Amino acid sequence: MKIFQTILFVVFHYGQRPGLDTPPVIPGFTVSFEWDPRKQMFPQDVFFVTVSAIWHSSQQQWNERADLSKLTITKPGPVGTTVLRFSDNQSMKLHPNHLVFALRQAFFIMVSRHGGFASFVAKLVQVNDVIGLMSMVMYPKSQLKSIENRTETDSSFSLLSGPVINLAATFGEFVDPQDPHYKVRWKFQGLEINVSEFQSAIVDALATMAPQAHGRLFDEAIGYSVLESVDLSIVRNSGQTISYAVVMRALVNLVAKVIYTRSSFTEMDFQIMHDDTEVVQAVIFRPKRSRNGHSGMGVANS
Repeated sequence: MKIFQTILFVVFHYGQRPGLDTPPVIPGFTVSFEWDPRKQMFPQDVFFVTVSAIWHSSQQQWNERADLSKLTITKPGPVGTTVLRFSDNQSMKLHPNHLVFALRQAFFIMVSRHGGFASFVAKLVQVNDVIGLMSMVMYPKSQLKSIENRTETDSSFSLLSGPVINLAATFGEFVDPQDPHYKVRWKFQGLEINVSEFQSAIVDALATMAPQAHGRLFDEAIGYSVLESVDLSIVRNSGQTISYAVVMRALVNLVAKVIYTRSSFTEMDFQIMHDDTEVVQAVIFRPKRSRNGHSGMGVANS
């Protein structure tokens, strides 16, 4: 007999949160989760899979039927393999916006609930119509052969190349694997930040930018952590031009090459360069909230 815990997660009213931008609301859309606490997933792998899936979803047409063939994602971990799957009911109502919304909500629930990173199955519901299913399950190593036969593997975000940067490094830079004109400079400095808060601010920022990923020019974006104790602020420099897709790709590369394998964090700043010209500056920081809810950056000088 399966032991499940069920949560019905209703849409947040994002418009009440301060910031440069926020993830879009989908009227009437809810996600109903069934959790299996017996199958706990490795938190870093859940973060990896979530970021990867948001990225791949953002590359599809936002308000058209989602191509689910590219969204079965697996990530081997220390005790098993985490597998993310989506399915629909052939109604053609499941769009990338539903997927991104559900992925963000799943991650935010897992980092804030006492049950930890339990495997789950979720119903994606538009008003009273179940338009799709999402599951994320950790399979033990004894089941790896059967899993490999049934799934497509995306263990490197598909778009990435090159090694993961040394965990001991506190600063560095890397070139965009898809466009060598772009590179990212990064540096850890400042106050310590909780791992879940650091990761959830990144997930929120990616979910915020995802609707703009098809050809729109970037201006600014912000991500909030699950407890809103950490902000990720990304701002285009005056006079410069860059697309949302390039900014998202830089952040996803930063996750894969620098952030994913780390178990502790401080505040962080990074810049996106184009042929040695700084185009975007960003900071992940612990803000000092004022009474009206707005924040001021508190990261140390570089």
